[in-house]
Amino acid sequence: MVTVTASDLAFFAGLAALLLATWGGRFVVAFGPAATAAGVVLAAVFLGYPFFHWETSPIPITIDRVLWVVMLVQWAWWARSRDSQPISAPVARGGLGMRDSAVTSLWCGWPMQCSTHDPRQDRSLGRWITFDLATDWIPCVWVLYLAVSAGWAAAADGDVQAALSRWLFYYAMPLGVYLALRTGAIGSRGEQTALMICAVVGVYLALIAICEVSGATGWIWPRYIASRDYAEFFGRARGPLLNPVGNGVLLLAAWAALWALWPAASQRRRLLLVLAGALIGFGQVATLTRSVWLAAGAATLWLAAGITRPELRRRLVLTGLAAAVLAAVLLSGKVLELKRDRDLNASAAAESVRLRPILASLALRMVEDRPLLGFGLGQYDRAKLPYLSERTGPYPLERARPYTQHNVFLSLLVETGVVGLAGFLLMLGLWFREAHRRVYDSSQHRPGRGTALLLGATIIGYAVNGLFHDVSIIPQVNLLLFATAGLCRGSAVIETARREIRPARFLPWQREVAGRPAGPAS
Repeated sequence: MVTVTASDLAFFAGLAALLLATWGGRFVVAFGPAATAAGVVLAAVFLGYPFFHWETSPIPITIDRVLWVVMLVQWAWWARSRDSQPISAPVARGGLGMRDSAVTSLWCGWPMQCSTHDPRQDRSLGRWITFDLATDWIPCVWVLYLAVSAGWAAAADGDVQAALSRWLFYYAMPLGVYLALRTGAIGSRGEQTALMICAVVGVYLALIAICEVSGATGWIWPRYIASRDYAEFFGRARGPLLNPVGNGVLLLAAWAALWALWPAASQRRRLLLVLAGALIGFGQVATLTRSVWLAAGAATLWLAAGITRPELRRRLVLTGLAAAVLAAVLLSGKVLELKRDRDLNASAAAESVRLRPILASLALRMVEDRPLLGFGLGQYDRAKLPYLSERTGPYPLERARPYTQHNVFLSLLVETGVVGLAGFLLMLGLWFREAHRRVYDSSQHRPGRGTALLLGATIIGYAVNGLFHDVSIIPQVNLLLFATAGLCRGSAVIETARREIRPARFLPWQREVAGRPAGPAS
C-alpha cells in the first residue's frame, strides 16, 4: 500500500498552485472579462455554495466568487493597458467573440469622440459610439443606493451580516457581471455562442429534471441536487439552485435562446431545436410551479411575436391570450390543488395560495410606518417580528412568522422603500424598452435581435415569478437578469459602431466629398 505523507501533500498542493497560477495568468491575458463573466454565471449555477465552499470569516470562498474577483482584475487591467493604445488595437481572442478593446466602449463611448490615427488606414477608427446613459447608469445608481440602505441598516443595530452579504452577493456581483458584458463589444459570433451556451445548459437542466421527478437520482450531477440533506422541494425539478422557481427562470432563459436561434438555423438544426425545446418544456412542467408555467406562457407570446412577420403578430398575440384565458378557466381548480413536493399533500399546495394575502397585508402594514426608505436591505425577517402580534387587520399575521415575503416588489418596498422600488422598476423598464426597440425596430441589424429576445423573456420571467415569490433572494436569478442585460447592451456596442463609421470630426450636417468633409449639405 502506498502511503502519502503530509510533505507529499504539501508538494502536490504547491505544484497545483503553480500550475493554476501559470494557466490562470495565461487565461487573464488571452481572454477578456466578458468570457470570465460567463464563467461566473455558469459557476454560480452549477458550482455554487452547496457544491464547494471554504468557510472563512466573514465571507466563505466559493468558485464563482473567486472567478468574479478574477473578472474584476481583468477589467481593471484591460482599462489600464488599453487606455494608452489606439482604439484600433485588436484584442486576440477577446472572449465571446470580442474584437475591440473592452475599454473602447467604456472610455471612448459615453459619448466622447475617439480621436485616432489617419482614418484612411482603418475604417474602424474615429467612430462615435452612442450610449443611452440612463439605461447604463440607473443600475449603477440603484445598486449604490442599496449599498447605502444596507450600511444604514447595519449602523442602526440591524442584522449586519444579512445586510452586507445581501448587497455584495445578490446585487454587487451581478452588477460587476453586467459591466463586464456591457463593455465587452460582443459581436454576432459571440452572440450566437452565448445563445448556444444557454440552450445547452437548458437541455442539461431538463435532463436533470427528468431524473429528479422519475427518481433516477444516480444520474444526477452535481450530486447535492439529489441529496435529502436539502429536503425542501424534494421530488420537483429544483435543479442546481435547489429551488423550482429559480430553476424555472433558468429554463425559461434557455427556452428563449432556442427561439432566438430559430430564424437563422438550417432545417437540420431546427429539428435539433425542436427536440431541445420539447425537453426544456418538460423541464418547466416538472418544476410543478404555477408561476413558472404562467411566466413561460407570457414569455412565449413575446418570443413568438418577435420572430413572426409584422402582419401576423396581432393575430398571434390575440390567439395566445384567448388560449391562456380558456386554460385558466378550465384548469384553475386542478392547478390550485396540485400535489407538488414528494413529502407534501395537495392541501399544502392550496394552503400556499391562501398564505399570500397574509404576507401582502403584513408588507403593506410595515410600509405604512416607513414608506420612503424602508427598514433597510436584508432586514425583512427581523423587522416583521413586532407586527406579527397585531390583531387589527382581517388576516392573522402570526401565520407569516416562518415565511419570507412572497413578492419581490413588496419585499423591496418594505426593505428599501418607495425610492428603492422605483429605481428597480425604472431599471427593468429601461432594459425592457431596449429589448423591445431592438426586436421591433426594422432598422436594427438582425444579429442584435437574439440577445434582445433573451433579455425580454428573462425580464418577463423575473417579473411574473416575482409576483408570487421573492426571486431576489436567489442570487443566481439576479445574476442571470443582470448578465442577460449586459449581453444585450454589449452587443449594441459593436452594432452601433458598425452603423456609425465615419471620419473623425465629421459633422452630421456635412457631407463627405472625395474623402474629406465638405460644406453644409444643400
